[in-house]
Amino acid sequence: MKKLIVLLFLLLCSSAQSKVYKWVDENGRVHYSDKPPADAQPSEALDIPSKSQSRANSGQVPTEVTDRRVETPSENLRLKKLLEQEKFAQLEAQLSAFHEIELTDLDAEQYLYQAYQAFNFSGNKQQARFDSWVANYPTSAVSHLARGSYFFHQGWRARGTNYAKETSRAQFAAMRSYFDKATDDFKKAISLNRQTILPHGFLIQMRLSEADNVESKVILDAALEVNPNSYLVRRIFMRSLEPRWGGSIAQMEHFAKESQRWVRGNHKLKLLNGFADIERGRLLYRKKDYLPAEQKFNKGLRYGDNPDGLYQRGKNYYYQKLYQKALADFDRAIALYDDNDDYYYWRSKTLARLKYYNAALQNIRRADALNPGDAAIEKHRDWLMSNVKIPGVEQVEENESDLAISRLDQAIKQDPTNSVNYFEKAKLLLAKNQTDEAVKLIKKAIDLKPTRYAYYHLLDYTLVKKAKFDEIIRYWQRYIALVPNDSRAYLERAGTYYHKNDYQSAKQDARKALDLGNEEARKFYEYLRTLTE
Repeated sequence: MKKLIVLLFLLLCSSAQSKVYKWVDENGRVHYSDKPPADAQPSEALDIPSKSQSRANSGQVPTEVTDRRVETPSENLRLKKLLEQEKFAQLEAQLSAFHEIELTDLDAEQYLYQAYQAFNFSGNKQQARFDSWVANYPTSAVSHLARGSYFFHQGWRARGTNYAKETSRAQFAAMRSYFDKATDDFKKAISLNRQTILPHGFLIQMRLSEADNVESKVILDAALEVNPNSYLVRRIFMRSLEPRWGGSIAQMEHFAKESQRWVRGNHKLKLLNGFADIERGRLLYRKKDYLPAEQKFNKGLRYGDNPDGLYQRGKNYYYQKLYQKALADFDRAIALYDDNDDYYYWRSKTLARLKYYNAALQNIRRADALNPGDAAIEKHRDWLMSNVKIPGVEQVEENESDLAISRLDQAIKQDPTNSVNYFEKAKLLLAKNQTDEAVKLIKKAIDLKPTRYAYYHLLDYTLVKKAKFDEIIRYWQRYIALVPNDSRAYLERAGTYYHKNDYQSAKQDARKALDLGNEEARKFYEYLRTLTE
Protein backbone atom coordinates (compact mmCIF):
# COMPACT_ATOMS: atom_id res chain seq x y z
CA MET A 1 0.00 0.00 0.00
CA LYS A 2 2.82 2.37 0.84
CA LYS A 3 4.32 1.83 -2.60
CA LEU A 4 1.01 2.61 -4.27
CA ILE A 5 0.58 5.88 -2.42
CA VAL A 6 4.15 6.97 -3.06
CA LEU A 7 3.77 6.19 -6.76
CA LEU A 8 0.59 8.20 -6.85
CA PHE A 9 2.24 11.33 -5.58
CA LEU A 10 5.52 10.90 -7.41
CA LEU A 11 3.58 11.58 -10.58
CA LEU A 12 2.64 14.99 -9.34
CA CYS A 13 5.50 16.28 -7.35
CA SER A 14 9.09 17.39 -7.17
CA SER A 15 11.78 16.20 -4.80
CA ALA A 16 10.90 18.37 -1.78
CA GLN A 17 9.52 16.10 0.95
CA SER A 18 6.70 16.42 3.48
CA LYS A 19 5.00 13.97 5.84
CA VAL A 20 1.64 12.33 5.24
CA TYR A 21 0.20 10.09 7.96
CA LYS A 22 -1.88 6.97 7.33
CA TRP A 23 -4.10 5.31 9.94
CA VAL A 24 -7.31 3.30 10.28
CA ASP A 25 -10.15 4.54 12.49
CA GLU A 26 -12.43 2.44 14.68
CA ASN A 27 -14.85 1.95 11.79
CA GLY A 28 -12.13 0.52 9.57
CA ARG A 29 -11.83 3.58 7.33
CA VAL A 30 -8.32 4.42 6.06
CA HIS A 31 -7.26 8.07 6.52
CA TYR A 32 -4.43 10.11 5.00
CA SER A 33 -3.49 13.52 6.43
CA ASP A 34 -0.58 15.90 6.88
CA LYS A 35 -1.15 15.63 10.67
CA PRO A 36 -1.03 12.52 12.86
CA PRO A 37 -4.34 11.30 14.38
CA ALA A 38 -5.39 13.42 17.36
CA ASP A 39 -6.30 10.44 19.55
CA ALA A 40 -2.82 8.92 19.34
CA GLN A 41 -3.94 5.96 17.23
CA PRO A 42 -1.11 3.96 15.61
CA SER A 43 -0.15 5.58 12.31
CA GLU A 44 2.41 5.22 9.54
CA ALA A 45 4.35 8.27 8.31
CA LEU A 46 4.75 8.30 4.54
CA ASP A 47 7.33 10.53 2.85
CA ILE A 48 5.37 12.32 0.14
CA PRO A 49 6.93 14.98 -2.11
CA SER A 50 5.51 18.47 -1.58
CA LYS A 51 3.28 19.61 -4.41
CA SER A 52 4.10 23.24 -3.80
CA GLN A 53 7.02 22.59 -6.18
CA SER A 54 5.04 20.45 -8.62
CA ARG A 55 6.13 20.08 -12.21
CA ALA A 56 3.02 21.92 -13.37
CA ASN A 57 4.25 25.08 -11.67
CA SER A 58 7.97 24.64 -12.19
CA GLY A 59 8.11 26.20 -15.63
CA GLN A 60 10.17 23.21 -16.78
CA VAL A 61 8.94 20.83 -19.46
CA PRO A 62 9.99 17.25 -18.57
CA THR A 63 12.44 15.55 -20.91
CA GLU A 64 9.91 12.91 -21.92
CA VAL A 65 7.61 15.70 -23.11
CA THR A 66 10.35 17.65 -24.86
CA ASP A 67 11.23 14.72 -27.10
CA ARG A 68 7.56 13.72 -27.42
CA ARG A 69 8.00 10.15 -26.27
CA VAL A 70 5.07 8.85 -24.27
CA GLU A 71 6.72 6.61 -21.69
CA THR A 72 5.74 8.32 -18.45
CA PRO A 73 3.24 6.63 -16.16
CA SER A 74 -0.31 7.88 -16.52
CA GLU A 75 -2.37 8.12 -13.36
CA ASN A 76 -5.57 7.85 -15.40
CA LEU A 77 -4.45 4.68 -17.15
CA ARG A 78 -3.46 3.15 -13.84
CA LEU A 79 -6.85 3.97 -12.31
CA LYS A 80 -8.62 2.54 -15.36
CA LYS A 81 -6.62 -0.65 -14.97
CA LEU A 82 -7.43 -0.93 -11.27
CA LEU A 83 -11.13 -0.59 -12.06
CA GLU A 84 -10.95 -3.27 -14.75
CA GLN A 85 -9.24 -5.54 -12.21
CA GLU A 86 -11.90 -4.58 -9.62
CA LYS A 87 -9.25 -3.61 -7.10
CA PHE A 88 -11.61 -1.35 -5.23
CA ALA A 89 -9.53 -1.15 -2.06
CA GLN A 90 -6.59 0.28 -3.99
CA LEU A 91 -8.85 2.72 -5.81
CA GLU A 92 -10.27 3.87 -2.49
CA ALA A 93 -6.80 4.32 -1.01
CA GLN A 94 -5.38 6.29 -3.93
CA LEU A 95 -8.35 8.61 -4.35
CA SER A 96 -8.79 9.06 -0.60
CA ALA A 97 -5.18 10.19 -0.42
CA PHE A 98 -5.92 12.88 -2.98
CA HIS A 99 -8.95 14.06 -1.02
CA GLU A 100 -6.95 14.34 2.17
CA ILE A 101 -4.24 16.41 0.50
CA GLU A 102 -6.95 18.57 -1.09
CA LEU A 103 -7.75 19.89 2.38
CA THR A 104 -4.34 21.54 2.80
CA ASP A 105 -2.96 22.06 -0.72
CA LEU A 106 -4.84 24.22 -3.23
CA ASP A 107 -2.98 22.67 -6.16
CA ALA A 108 -4.36 19.25 -5.22
CA GLU A 109 -7.87 20.06 -6.46
CA GLN A 110 -6.67 20.05 -10.07
CA TYR A 111 -4.98 16.67 -9.70
CA LEU A 112 -8.03 15.32 -7.92
CA TYR A 113 -10.27 16.45 -10.77
CA GLN A 114 -7.81 15.00 -13.28
CA ALA A 115 -7.83 11.65 -11.49
CA TYR A 116 -11.61 11.29 -11.76
CA GLN A 117 -11.41 11.89 -15.51
CA ALA A 118 -10.06 8.32 -15.61
CA PHE A 119 -13.65 7.08 -15.41
CA ASN A 120 -14.52 8.23 -18.91
CA PHE A 121 -15.35 5.03 -20.80
CA SER A 122 -17.16 4.40 -24.05
CA GLY A 123 -20.00 1.91 -23.87
CA ASN A 124 -21.80 0.50 -20.83
CA LYS A 125 -19.69 -2.52 -20.01
CA GLN A 126 -18.00 -0.78 -17.05
CA GLN A 127 -21.20 0.12 -15.20
CA ALA A 128 -21.40 -3.23 -13.40
CA ARG A 129 -17.94 -2.60 -11.97
CA PHE A 130 -18.92 0.82 -10.67
CA ASP A 131 -22.06 -0.67 -9.13
CA SER A 132 -19.94 -3.33 -7.46
CA TRP A 133 -17.55 -0.68 -6.17
CA VAL A 134 -20.43 1.27 -4.60
CA ALA A 135 -21.92 -1.93 -3.18
CA ASN A 136 -18.60 -2.73 -1.51
CA TYR A 137 -18.13 0.84 -0.23
CA PRO A 138 -21.66 2.24 0.18
CA THR A 139 -20.62 4.94 2.67
CA SER A 140 -17.63 6.13 0.64
CA ALA A 141 -17.79 9.50 -1.08
CA VAL A 142 -15.04 8.21 -3.40
CA SER A 143 -17.09 5.34 -4.83
CA HIS A 144 -20.10 7.58 -5.48
CA LEU A 145 -17.92 10.28 -7.02
CA ALA A 146 -16.31 7.72 -9.33
CA ARG A 147 -19.62 6.29 -10.50
CA GLY A 148 -21.04 9.79 -10.84
CA SER A 149 -18.08 10.74 -13.04
CA TYR A 150 -18.75 7.69 -15.19
CA PHE A 151 -22.43 8.65 -15.63
CA PHE A 152 -21.42 12.26 -16.25
CA HIS A 153 -19.18 11.29 -19.17
CA GLN A 154 -21.75 8.83 -20.51
CA GLY A 155 -24.29 11.66 -20.54
CA TRP A 156 -22.11 13.91 -22.64
CA ARG A 157 -21.31 11.02 -24.98
CA ALA A 158 -25.02 10.34 -25.43
CA ARG A 159 -25.66 13.98 -26.30
CA GLY A 160 -22.83 14.22 -28.83
CA THR A 161 -20.89 17.32 -29.78
CA ASN A 162 -23.25 18.98 -32.24
CA TYR A 163 -25.11 22.22 -31.58
CA ALA A 164 -28.48 21.86 -29.83
CA LYS A 165 -30.43 22.41 -33.06
CA GLU A 166 -28.55 19.47 -34.61
CA THR A 167 -29.09 17.17 -31.61
CA SER A 168 -32.13 14.86 -31.51
CA ARG A 169 -34.66 14.58 -28.70
CA ALA A 170 -33.55 11.00 -28.16
CA GLN A 171 -29.97 12.16 -27.60
CA PHE A 172 -31.08 14.76 -25.09
CA ALA A 173 -33.27 12.20 -23.32
CA ALA A 174 -30.38 9.74 -23.02
CA MET A 175 -28.15 12.52 -21.71
CA ARG A 176 -30.66 13.54 -19.05
CA SER A 177 -31.10 9.94 -17.96
CA TYR A 178 -27.37 9.62 -17.31
CA PHE A 179 -27.21 13.05 -15.71
CA ASP A 180 -30.01 12.12 -13.29
CA LYS A 181 -27.99 9.12 -12.14
CA ALA A 182 -24.84 11.23 -11.89
CA THR A 183 -26.66 13.87 -9.85
CA ASP A 184 -27.82 11.26 -7.34
CA ASP A 185 -24.24 10.04 -6.90
CA PHE A 186 -22.76 13.52 -6.61
CA LYS A 187 -25.31 14.59 -4.02
CA LYS A 188 -24.61 11.40 -2.08
CA ALA A 189 -20.88 12.16 -2.25
CA ILE A 190 -21.50 15.66 -0.88
CA SER A 191 -23.47 14.23 2.04
CA LEU A 192 -20.62 11.81 2.81
CA ASN A 193 -17.79 14.31 2.43
CA ARG A 194 -18.71 17.96 2.80
CA GLN A 195 -15.08 19.05 2.60
CA THR A 196 -14.54 18.41 -1.11
CA ILE A 197 -15.63 20.80 -3.85
CA LEU A 198 -15.25 18.24 -6.66
CA PRO A 199 -18.89 17.06 -6.93
CA HIS A 200 -19.98 20.70 -7.15
CA GLY A 201 -17.73 21.11 -10.18
CA PHE A 202 -19.36 18.17 -11.95
CA LEU A 203 -22.83 19.48 -11.12
CA ILE A 204 -21.98 22.87 -12.65
CA GLN A 205 -20.78 21.21 -15.84
CA MET A 206 -24.02 19.28 -16.18
CA ARG A 207 -25.95 22.57 -16.04
CA LEU A 208 -24.16 23.58 -19.26
CA SER A 209 -26.55 21.34 -21.16
CA GLU A 210 -29.42 23.58 -20.06
CA ALA A 211 -27.48 26.84 -20.54
CA ASP A 212 -28.52 27.59 -16.97
CA ASN A 213 -25.79 29.69 -15.40
CA VAL A 214 -28.20 30.92 -12.73
CA GLU A 215 -28.42 27.46 -11.18
CA SER A 216 -24.70 27.05 -11.80
CA LYS A 217 -24.07 30.16 -9.68
CA VAL A 218 -26.07 28.62 -6.82
CA ILE A 219 -23.88 25.50 -7.01
CA LEU A 220 -20.75 27.64 -7.23
CA ASP A 221 -21.69 29.56 -4.09
CA ALA A 222 -22.19 26.29 -2.21
CA ALA A 223 -18.76 25.10 -3.34
CA LEU A 224 -17.09 28.36 -2.32
CA GLU A 225 -18.52 28.01 1.16
CA VAL A 226 -16.40 24.85 1.37
CA ASN A 227 -13.29 26.40 -0.19
CA PRO A 228 -13.50 30.15 -0.94
CA ASN A 229 -10.06 30.11 -2.59
CA SER A 230 -10.85 27.38 -5.11
CA TYR A 231 -9.58 28.00 -8.63
CA LEU A 232 -10.93 24.76 -10.07
CA VAL A 233 -14.60 25.37 -9.38
CA ARG A 234 -14.32 28.98 -10.61
CA ARG A 235 -12.64 27.78 -13.80
CA ILE A 236 -15.47 25.33 -14.37
CA PHE A 237 -18.08 28.01 -13.67
CA MET A 238 -16.31 30.37 -16.08
CA ARG A 239 -17.16 27.95 -18.87
CA SER A 240 -20.87 28.35 -18.13
CA LEU A 241 -20.45 32.07 -18.85
CA GLU A 242 -19.15 31.48 -22.38
CA PRO A 243 -21.50 32.65 -25.16
CA ARG A 244 -22.09 29.11 -26.44
CA TRP A 245 -23.61 28.19 -23.05
CA GLY A 246 -25.85 31.24 -22.72
CA GLY A 247 -23.36 33.66 -21.17
CA SER A 248 -21.34 36.52 -22.63
CA ILE A 249 -17.80 37.88 -22.83
CA ALA A 250 -18.86 40.73 -20.53
CA GLN A 251 -20.04 38.25 -17.89
CA MET A 252 -16.74 36.37 -18.13
CA GLU A 253 -14.77 39.58 -17.61
CA HIS A 254 -16.92 40.63 -14.67
CA PHE A 255 -16.56 37.25 -12.96
CA ALA A 256 -12.78 37.25 -13.46
CA LYS A 257 -12.51 40.73 -11.96
CA GLU A 258 -14.74 39.80 -9.02
CA SER A 259 -12.63 36.68 -8.33
CA GLN A 260 -9.44 38.71 -7.87
CA ARG A 261 -10.55 39.58 -4.33
CA TRP A 262 -9.33 36.09 -3.34
CA VAL A 263 -6.10 36.10 -5.36
CA ARG A 264 -3.93 36.41 -2.24
CA GLY A 265 -5.38 33.10 -1.10
CA ASN A 266 -4.71 31.43 -4.45
CA HIS A 267 -2.40 33.01 -7.03
CA LYS A 268 -3.89 30.83 -9.81
CA LEU A 269 -7.04 32.98 -9.75
CA LYS A 270 -5.17 35.57 -11.83
CA LEU A 271 -5.42 33.11 -14.75
CA LEU A 272 -9.15 33.84 -14.89
CA ASN A 273 -8.31 37.31 -16.26
CA GLY A 274 -7.21 35.70 -19.52
CA PHE A 275 -10.27 33.54 -20.15
CA ALA A 276 -12.33 36.20 -21.93
CA ASP A 277 -9.58 36.84 -24.49
CA ILE A 278 -9.01 33.11 -24.95
CA GLU A 279 -12.73 32.79 -25.68
CA ARG A 280 -12.50 35.69 -28.14
CA GLY A 281 -9.64 33.84 -29.80
CA ARG A 282 -11.65 30.63 -29.95
CA LEU A 283 -14.57 32.41 -31.65
CA LEU A 284 -12.22 33.93 -34.23
CA TYR A 285 -10.57 30.55 -34.74
CA ARG A 286 -13.95 29.01 -35.54
CA LYS A 287 -14.35 31.67 -38.25
CA LYS A 288 -10.88 30.77 -39.55
CA ASP A 289 -9.60 34.25 -38.70
CA TYR A 290 -6.37 32.73 -37.49
CA LEU A 291 -4.13 35.78 -37.17
CA PRO A 292 -6.58 37.86 -35.09
CA ALA A 293 -7.31 34.72 -33.07
CA GLU A 294 -3.59 34.30 -32.35
CA GLN A 295 -3.42 37.86 -31.02
CA LYS A 296 -6.31 37.17 -28.64
CA PHE A 297 -4.79 33.91 -27.45
CA ASN A 298 -1.49 35.70 -26.81
CA LYS A 299 -3.28 38.35 -24.79
CA GLY A 300 -5.18 35.78 -22.76
CA LEU A 301 -2.03 33.83 -21.96
CA ARG A 302 -0.23 36.88 -20.56
CA TYR A 303 -1.59 35.98 -17.13
CA GLY A 304 0.14 32.61 -17.06
CA ASP A 305 0.11 29.14 -18.57
CA ASN A 306 -3.47 27.97 -18.99
CA PRO A 307 -3.38 24.47 -20.51
CA ASP A 308 -6.65 24.90 -22.39
CA GLY A 309 -5.52 28.28 -23.72
CA LEU A 310 -2.26 26.74 -24.91
CA TYR A 311 -4.22 23.91 -26.50
CA GLN A 312 -6.52 26.35 -28.32
CA ARG A 313 -3.60 28.44 -29.54
CA GLY A 314 -1.80 25.28 -30.61
CA LYS A 315 -4.72 24.32 -32.86
CA ASN A 316 -4.74 27.85 -34.26
CA TYR A 317 -1.03 27.56 -35.10
CA TYR A 318 -1.69 24.16 -36.65
CA TYR A 319 -4.16 25.60 -39.14
CA GLN A 320 -1.67 28.37 -39.94
CA LYS A 321 0.79 25.56 -40.74
CA LEU A 322 3.08 26.85 -37.98
CA TYR A 323 3.70 23.32 -36.78
CA GLN A 324 6.72 23.96 -34.57
CA LYS A 325 4.83 26.64 -32.66
CA ALA A 326 1.81 24.35 -32.39
CA LEU A 327 4.03 21.56 -31.09
CA ALA A 328 5.51 23.83 -28.42
CA ASP A 329 2.02 24.73 -27.17
CA PHE A 330 0.84 21.12 -27.08
CA ASP A 331 4.04 20.13 -25.29
CA ARG A 332 3.44 22.74 -22.63
CA ALA A 333 -0.26 21.88 -22.27
CA ILE A 334 0.65 18.22 -21.71
CA ALA A 335 3.35 19.18 -19.21
CA LEU A 336 0.67 21.00 -17.23
CA TYR A 337 -2.11 18.43 -17.67
CA ASP A 338 -0.82 15.07 -18.90
CA ASP A 339 -4.00 13.00 -19.04
CA ASN A 340 -6.06 14.89 -21.63
CA ASP A 341 -6.67 12.81 -24.75
CA ASP A 342 -7.34 15.90 -26.91
CA TYR A 343 -3.87 17.24 -26.18
CA TYR A 344 -2.22 13.99 -27.27
CA TYR A 345 -4.48 13.74 -30.33
CA TRP A 346 -3.46 17.17 -31.57
CA ARG A 347 0.20 16.68 -30.72
CA SER A 348 0.06 13.47 -32.73
CA LYS A 349 -1.48 15.30 -35.72
CA THR A 350 1.22 17.96 -35.49
CA LEU A 351 4.05 15.43 -35.26
CA ALA A 352 2.62 13.67 -38.30
CA ARG A 353 2.68 16.95 -40.23
CA LEU A 354 6.35 17.20 -39.35
CA LYS A 355 6.75 13.57 -40.56
CA TYR A 356 7.70 12.23 -37.13
CA TYR A 357 5.41 9.28 -37.63
CA ASN A 358 6.72 7.00 -34.91
CA ALA A 359 6.41 9.71 -32.27
CA ALA A 360 2.98 10.60 -33.64
CA LEU A 361 1.91 6.97 -33.33
CA GLN A 362 3.00 6.84 -29.67
CA ASN A 363 0.96 9.95 -28.91
CA ILE A 364 -2.19 8.73 -30.64
CA ARG A 365 -1.92 5.44 -28.76
CA ARG A 366 -1.83 7.37 -25.48
CA ALA A 367 -4.90 9.34 -26.62
CA ASP A 368 -6.64 6.08 -27.52
CA ALA A 369 -5.81 4.57 -24.12
CA LEU A 370 -7.19 7.64 -22.33
CA ASN A 371 -10.35 7.79 -24.43
CA PRO A 372 -10.94 4.37 -26.03
CA GLY A 373 -13.51 4.17 -28.76
CA ASP A 374 -13.28 7.79 -29.91
CA ALA A 375 -13.92 7.84 -33.67
CA ALA A 376 -11.54 10.71 -34.50
CA ILE A 377 -8.70 9.13 -32.52
CA GLU A 378 -9.22 5.74 -34.16
CA LYS A 379 -9.32 7.27 -37.63
CA HIS A 380 -6.06 9.15 -37.11
CA ARG A 381 -4.44 6.11 -35.50
CA ASP A 382 -5.33 3.92 -38.48
CA TRP A 383 -3.93 6.52 -40.88
CA LEU A 384 -0.69 6.69 -38.92
CA MET A 385 -0.34 2.93 -38.90
CA SER A 386 0.02 3.11 -42.68
CA ASN A 387 2.74 5.76 -42.43
CA VAL A 388 5.04 4.34 -39.76
CA LYS A 389 8.57 4.23 -41.16
CA ILE A 390 9.88 0.70 -41.48
CA PRO A 391 13.56 0.44 -40.48
CA GLY A 392 15.95 -0.40 -43.27
CA VAL A 393 13.47 0.53 -45.99
CA GLU A 394 14.61 3.47 -48.12
CA GLN A 395 12.70 5.23 -50.87
CA VAL A 396 14.45 4.97 -54.25
CA GLU A 397 13.61 6.08 -57.76
CA GLU A 398 10.99 3.90 -59.46
CA ASN A 399 13.26 2.81 -62.31
CA GLU A 400 16.10 1.98 -59.90
CA SER A 401 13.72 -0.03 -57.71
CA ASP A 402 12.37 -2.02 -60.64
CA LEU A 403 15.88 -2.76 -61.84
CA ALA A 404 16.96 -3.91 -58.37
CA ILE A 405 13.91 -6.15 -58.05
CA SER A 406 14.62 -7.67 -61.46
CA ARG A 407 18.19 -8.47 -60.41
CA LEU A 408 16.98 -10.03 -57.16
CA ASP A 409 14.47 -12.15 -59.06
CA GLN A 410 17.35 -13.51 -61.13
CA ALA A 411 19.37 -14.17 -57.98
CA ILE A 412 16.46 -16.00 -56.35
CA LYS A 413 16.01 -18.10 -59.49
CA GLN A 414 19.67 -19.06 -59.45
CA ASP A 415 19.77 -19.77 -55.69
CA PRO A 416 16.30 -20.16 -54.12
CA THR A 417 17.83 -21.06 -50.75
CA ASN A 418 19.51 -17.68 -50.14
CA SER A 419 17.38 -15.92 -47.54
CA VAL A 420 19.07 -12.53 -48.03
CA ASN A 421 17.65 -12.10 -51.53
CA TYR A 422 14.08 -12.55 -50.31
CA PHE A 423 14.75 -10.11 -47.47
CA GLU A 424 16.20 -7.42 -49.78
CA LYS A 425 13.37 -7.79 -52.29
CA ALA A 426 10.83 -7.49 -49.45
CA LYS A 427 12.34 -4.15 -48.44
CA LEU A 428 12.09 -2.84 -51.99
CA LEU A 429 8.45 -3.92 -52.21
CA LEU A 430 7.70 -2.24 -48.89
CA ALA A 431 9.11 1.00 -50.27
CA LYS A 432 6.58 0.59 -53.13
CA ASN A 433 3.78 -0.06 -50.55
CA GLN A 434 3.35 -3.65 -51.80
CA THR A 435 2.99 -4.88 -48.24
CA ASP A 436 1.21 -8.21 -48.70
CA GLU A 437 3.77 -9.54 -51.17
CA ALA A 438 6.59 -8.22 -48.98
CA VAL A 439 5.26 -10.09 -45.94
CA LYS A 440 5.28 -13.35 -47.89
CA LEU A 441 8.92 -12.79 -48.82
CA ILE A 442 9.97 -11.96 -45.25
CA LYS A 443 8.29 -15.14 -44.02
CA LYS A 444 10.11 -17.08 -46.74
CA ALA A 445 13.40 -15.57 -45.55
CA ILE A 446 12.56 -16.60 -41.97
CA ASP A 447 11.79 -20.14 -43.04
CA LEU A 448 15.18 -20.33 -44.77
CA LYS A 449 17.11 -18.66 -41.94
CA PRO A 450 14.98 -18.86 -38.76
CA THR A 451 17.69 -17.52 -36.43
CA ARG A 452 18.24 -14.13 -38.10
CA TYR A 453 16.89 -11.34 -35.88
CA ALA A 454 16.66 -8.71 -38.64
CA TYR A 455 14.03 -10.74 -40.50
CA TYR A 456 11.70 -10.92 -37.50
CA HIS A 457 12.31 -7.26 -36.74
CA LEU A 458 11.24 -6.22 -40.24
CA LEU A 459 8.19 -8.50 -40.07
CA ASP A 460 7.25 -6.92 -36.73
CA TYR A 461 7.36 -3.39 -38.15
CA THR A 462 5.43 -4.48 -41.22
CA LEU A 463 2.65 -6.32 -39.40
CA VAL A 464 2.24 -3.62 -36.75
CA LYS A 465 0.94 -1.34 -39.49
CA LYS A 466 -1.94 -3.80 -39.83
CA ALA A 467 -2.27 -4.22 -36.04
CA LYS A 468 -1.63 -7.98 -36.37
CA PHE A 469 -0.26 -8.23 -32.86
CA ASP A 470 -1.05 -11.92 -32.28
CA GLU A 471 0.84 -12.92 -35.41
CA ILE A 472 3.81 -10.77 -34.38
CA ILE A 473 3.89 -12.49 -30.99
CA ARG A 474 3.81 -15.93 -32.59
CA TYR A 475 6.84 -15.11 -34.70
CA TRP A 476 8.79 -13.70 -31.75
CA GLN A 477 7.95 -16.87 -29.81
CA ARG A 478 9.39 -18.88 -32.68
CA TYR A 479 12.60 -16.83 -32.68
CA ILE A 480 13.00 -16.90 -28.89
CA ALA A 481 12.63 -20.68 -28.87
CA LEU A 482 15.63 -20.82 -31.20
CA VAL A 483 17.64 -17.92 -29.72
CA PRO A 484 16.55 -17.77 -26.06
CA ASN A 485 19.19 -15.25 -24.91
CA ASP A 486 18.57 -12.42 -27.37
CA SER A 487 17.36 -9.57 -25.18
CA ARG A 488 16.22 -7.56 -28.21
CA ALA A 489 13.53 -10.10 -29.01
CA TYR A 490 12.06 -9.96 -25.51
CA LEU A 491 11.95 -6.16 -25.63
CA GLU A 492 10.24 -6.17 -29.03
CA ARG A 493 7.69 -8.74 -27.87
CA ALA A 494 7.12 -6.68 -24.71
CA GLY A 495 6.19 -3.74 -26.92
CA THR A 496 3.70 -5.90 -28.82
CA TYR A 497 2.08 -7.14 -25.61
CA TYR A 498 1.87 -3.51 -24.48
CA HIS A 499 -0.04 -2.53 -27.62
CA LYS A 500 -2.47 -5.38 -26.85
CA ASN A 501 -2.92 -3.92 -23.33
CA ASP A 502 -1.46 -7.12 -21.86
CA TYR A 503 0.71 -5.23 -19.38
CA GLN A 504 1.63 -8.25 -17.25
CA SER A 505 3.11 -10.16 -20.20
CA ALA A 506 4.81 -6.99 -21.41
CA LYS A 507 6.36 -6.47 -17.98
CA GLN A 508 7.64 -10.06 -17.84
CA ASP A 509 9.33 -9.71 -21.23
CA ALA A 510 10.80 -6.31 -20.39
CA ARG A 511 12.16 -7.76 -17.15
CA LYS A 512 13.70 -10.66 -19.09
CA ALA A 513 15.32 -8.25 -21.54
CA LEU A 514 16.72 -6.25 -18.63
CA ASP A 515 18.04 -9.39 -16.93
CA LEU A 516 19.81 -10.27 -20.18
CA GLY A 517 21.63 -6.93 -20.04
CA ASN A 518 19.47 -4.75 -22.27
CA GLU A 519 19.55 -1.35 -20.57
CA GLU A 520 17.10 0.07 -23.10
CA ALA A 521 14.45 -2.07 -21.40
CA ARG A 522 14.87 -0.43 -17.97
CA LYS A 523 12.68 2.64 -18.49
CA PHE A 524 9.96 0.61 -20.19
CA TYR A 525 10.02 -1.99 -17.43
CA GLU A 526 9.67 0.67 -14.72
CA TYR A 527 6.73 2.18 -16.58
CA LEU A 528 5.03 -1.21 -16.90
CA ARG A 529 5.47 -1.78 -13.17
CA THR A 530 3.39 1.30 -12.46
CA LEU A 531 0.59 -0.16 -14.60
CA THR A 532 0.59 -3.57 -12.95
CA GLU A 533 1.62 -3.24 -9.30
